[in-house]
Amino acid sequence: MNRINVKRELYLTSILFIVFFSAIVLRTESTINLYAAISIFVVGIILLDFTFPRNTNWLVSFRVNVFWVWMLLLFGMYFFYGIVKTKYDYFSISYFIFMLGMIISIYLLLINVNIESLMHIFLNTTTVTAISTCIFIIFNEIDLIKYGQARIGDTASGNVNTLAVYLGTMSVPILFSLIFQKKRSLIIIYTLLIFFMLLTGSKKTFIYVGSSMALFAYFKNKFNIFKYLPYIFSLVLIVIIILRIDYLYNIIGFRILDFLGTIGFNVFYYNPSYSTEMRASMLEVGLKFFSNHPIFGNGWGYFTKYSGFATYSHNNMIELLVNYGLIGFCLYYFIYIYLLYKLIKIYKKFRSQFSVLFITLLIVIIISDFTYVSFSFNLINYLILVIIYIYLNKCKYNNNYIW
Repeated sequence: MNRINVKRELYLTSILFIVFFSAIVLRTESTINLYAAISIFVVGIILLDFTFPRNTNWLVSFRVNVFWVWMLLLFGMYFFYGIVKTKYDYFSISYFIFMLGMIISIYLLLINVNIESLMHIFLNTTTVTAISTCIFIIFNEIDLIKYGQARIGDTASGNVNTLAVYLGTMSVPILFSLIFQKKRSLIIIYTLLIFFMLLTGSKKTFIYVGSSMALFAYFKNKFNIFKYLPYIFSLVLIVIIILRIDYLYNIIGFRILDFLGTIGFNVFYYNPSYSTEMRASMLEVGLKFFSNHPIFGNGWGYFTKYSGFATYSHNNMIELLVNYGLIGFCLYYFIYIYLLYKLIKIYKKFRSQFSVLFITLLIVIIISDFTYVSFSFNLINYLILVIIYIYLNKCKYNNNYIW
């Protein structure tokens, strides 16, 4: 299968990079207007590009399919609960419209790209985005990095944990290229990425690093136990470095010990972890709210209004259950289960390496959803779903050649 024109591929990679990078570093109060301007400009370019004469049959791209039915139902639910039904917190209509518009735009941007080029675009975009984000942090928080004074990330996303999520998402495709495509040069980038994730002080780092390593190790080695040793060694080495080097211990090491001690492990020198105890309380309160209205939920922002924590539940699944009930929860995660089912079928039939990447990404995202609320802000997750769906759609018409 031939890749598309190199210049065209570079153009598409550049557009996707701008979308990813701006979503990570420009969604702060001080730069939100710049983010909006860049996003509108990108959407305009994509729409002009798609309606160019070579794409005159553009309606074909919007034929009824599972993804678009799911997307319309999901965002219909968001708007109904946020506008019509009683809500208990501010609902940003403009941002949800923006997310939907960006999802449609990226779909149009990539729908006519073949599998090989699609994967090159995605892998190159995540790598360049990861590097650019780290450089952005260095320029804006160099003093914090030099002296280890505090957790980094506020200048990028407005929240240190959110930066860890974004960097963690970018790290999965990079690790895939390192293991499956044997791009050894990426070891430096991956190490740098882990270092910056650790500097955020977020325990989510271990979800992304640990679960992606475990899943890739399984797909690569199956039940050959001895081949798991390099992955185990890498994780153990990371933990030792964190606990032995004061610079990292003072940012994240003590937080890990406090977390382990709080959940019942006999760890020396730990203090009760306030964040862990608070999240356990949030889980309990959230399940109680869900039990009051299990089918259709309580309404947008109910947890923030009545939980007593004055904030959201820090758990995507709980937030969905409290807001939208089982209907909304099942609707949101339907596409994850559907895509996983299709990807596993492709993997079993063709042993496709890229199906391994996407299976791992989806599972890691689902696991991380236990630790933060993603559905209402994480545009990159939605765009990854778009790319996976396009990949699966291309696989249907290339039964003799699956990447």
